[in-house]
Amino acid sequence: MKILFVCTGNTCRSCMVQVLTQRELEKNGDTLVKVISAGTDTKTGLPASENAVQAMKDMGLDLTAHRSAILDERLIAEADLILALAERHLKEITRIMPEASDRAYTIGSYAGIEGDVADPYGGDLKVYRKTAGELANLAVLAVERLLQSMGKVK
Repeated sequence: MKILFVCTGNTCRSCMVQVLTQRELEKNGDTLVKVISAGTDTKTGLPASENAVQAMKDMGLDLTAHRSAILDERLIAEADLILALAERHLKEITRIMPEASDRAYTIGSYAGIEGDVADPYGGDLKVYRKTAGELANLAVLAVERLLQSMGKVK
């Protein structure tokens, strides 16, 4: 099982929710689900933004090794579940690979909370911490739904 998170630059939201989701899966005893992330408008190999690294460090997670990836057909094809951080990312996913629409959602709709996750890019650390808190909540809800769908409810 592979989950792909998608945002714009893959240096803020998607990489933060990637590590938050991985931690949530591990807390629930699942070490078989692989979690990756990519951006719709980025370059390969960019590090996570300084404030994203700090916001995750504040939550006990390390983003220093993260490097951005460009969303492409291969990443979409390999993912069992694709969670976009905003509606525009979902549209890009289905533009690249229309047949992925049955396994692609916004993270909010998948977690049962409508609305996009605002991009903290360019914001101060307070903005990143707020986004990190929102993403942590969404990660909990998304993992809960995923584990239920896999028959692995606690």
